[in-house]
Amino acid sequence: MRIVEVSILENNKHSILVVDDTTTNIDILLDLLKGYDVVVAMDGKSALDILEEDDNIDLILLDIMMPVLDGFEVCKTIKKNKKTRDIPVIFLTAKSDDDSIKIAFEVGGIDYLTKPFRPIELTSKIKTHLELVTHQKQVIENNRHIVLEELINNIAHQWRQPLSIISTQASSILLQKELGMISDEEVAVGCNSILKSCDFLSDTIDNFKKILVYDLKKEQFNLYDAINDNLSLLQYSTDDTSSQLLINTPRDIHINGSKNELIQVLLHIVDNAKGIECQDDKKLIFLDVVQKDKKVTITIKDNGGGIDDAIIDKIFDPYFTTKHKYVGTGLGLYIVYNIIKNSFLGTIKVTNTIFEYEGKKYKGANFEIQIPLN
Repeated sequence: MRIVEVSILENNKHSILVVDDTTTNIDILLDLLKGYDVVVAMDGKSALDILEEDDNIDLILLDIMMPVLDGFEVCKTIKKNKKTRDIPVIFLTAKSDDDSIKIAFEVGGIDYLTKPFRPIELTSKIKTHLELVTHQKQVIENNRHIVLEELINNIAHQWRQPLSIISTQASSILLQKELGMISDEEVAVGCNSILKSCDFLSDTIDNFKKILVYDLKKEQFNLYDAINDNLSLLQYSTDDTSSQLLINTPRDIHINGSKNELIQVLLHIVDNAKGIECQDDKKLIFLDVVQKDKKVTITIKDNGGGIDDAIIDKIFDPYFTTKHKYVGTGLGLYIVYNIIKNSFLGTIKVTNTIFEYEGKKYKGANFEIQIPLN
């Protein structure tokens, strides 16, 4: 059974799913929650069906003692589903024993109230948890805008050189044509150069469109192929005249997760590294992949002198801002951290390292990502 309390106020009001098999309890809650859009399910299966259909549920009030599926089983199912696992669940039940309270939090409940409840306590807790929901949505939206802005900036950076080539070649051809100083062969060479640059611009847009898709679908993919398919993005995120990106990855490593998200992570770290103020003749950026003990380790290091010890432990913190070259907006590396942790169940850390390359010693930052294979 599904009952909807129709909202007469704004359409952007919070939606609460009430799951209870007692009509009296439902009537009390509907009267108490008049300031919200309320959807009601009178059994666990109906609640799960509603959650599959409705993308706008912000909070769930869940009874425990119900037929067929009890509240614990319903909450377990909610938390296993990627679509619904982030919806906060408040248990609202007559069960007050310690074991029930313990199980409720173990299966994913965020709060627990016993019946008969105090209205002021329930409404206060609902308000608090919905404020957290609103804040989390704002953070996610802000993060998406920041990722989009960084990708656009990266496109602009990659387009500068080919646009310069196109402009120079076209101007040269026109000028020499006016002066009668150019042969058909030279026109063909110049036009081929322009067409090559145009192809690069087109490929760049296609590659970024693939990465920009917010695709969280888990799949097994070949890491070498993923990096190779996006090699132009990784390479051209560095300036060819002053930077060198050296990639070393085996061909037979397969990872479970979202390929697009992992490429976003690699692009962001490489893009950070390209902004280093290097004291050497050339900026060096190394991307290395190894597989050991059922884990894949991806390291990205540079010769930029390293990160200040005073801030190195804070750079993955949300909204940590500084003018330091590795932090940027203060949210980029926080996004990177969460993608590795939540999407790949992995870890990421950064240290300063001293290494040798072609007989010369360098110091720089070393980002290490570890992803379990199973």
